[in-house]
Amino acid sequence: MATIRVLGNNVLLKFRKWEYDGTIVIPEKSKPQPVEADVVAVGPRAHHALQVGQKVIASRLAGTYVEYDGVRFCLMPDDGILLIDDEDTPRE
Repeated sequence: MATIRVLGNNVLLKFRKWEYDGTIVIPEKSKPQPVEADVVAVGPRAHHALQVGQKVIASRLAGTYVEYDGVRFCLMPDDGILLIDDEDTPRE
């Protein structure tokens, strides 16, 4: 995949389980549930705790869904991230 630069306070996520038909998000229940995702890219003004490779829980409806190089992603502001799973965070 080509290098992706995310702008502003946005975060590019790859959901671990997709339920998206190309136009609308299909909720499992009547109330949309948060989803697990992997952080692919982080904008320069995003929260400092967010890092590429982290596993996060994000709001299903907070972002814009895009397809790039045949892969589906969700681009959302950093405030759409509900929590970070530090156990899966890559260590330097």
